[in-house]
Amino acid sequence: MRATIDLDDELVEKALEASQARDLQELVHLGLEALIRRSRKKDLLDLVGEIDLDPDFDHKEVRRSRYDRG
Repeated sequence: MRATIDLDDELVEKALEASQARDLQELVHLGLEALIRRSRKKDLLDLVGEIDLDPDFDHKEVRRSRYDRG
């Protein structure tokens, strides 16, 4: 998608310095991806109290049994 937008030059420079982006297009892509990740985390936080966890569940035991097939 092509778009023409007016961006604050100082804000763009700071974002480029803070990121690994090589150019403005990559910077915008990184910003959009970060926004999507953040919104997904918020959705997960909405589930607090909605999921019943087994207090006796041992994730380390599951991991051991998955890889100890000898």
